[in-house]
Amino acid sequence: MDQQTIQACHAAFESGRFGEEQYALVLCQTDSEESLLAAAHQLEELGIRHHLYRDGDFDNEATALATEPLGEAQRKSLNQWKLWRANAII
Repeated sequence: MDQQTIQACHAAFESGRFGEEQYALVLCQTDSEESLLAAAHQLEELGIRHHLYRDGDFDNEATALATEPLGEAQRKSLNQWKLWRANAII
């Protein structure tokens, strides 16, 4: 769980660079790097800015991503992903 938290924080920090002052944080999970990359691809197709975090300590593997702050309609497009749980696999 500690490593998952660290990866999520890396991504959240990078998303702060989008420059919005107020936003809500929603933490979701995927089951693998492949599904995380697929999520990033879908965000690109939806036109949602995001940051895909790759960790050098894990052979530059994609370990987390964060989106720009989203409006209600944009958030609904993310309903397919499960909310994060402490026992999620990275």
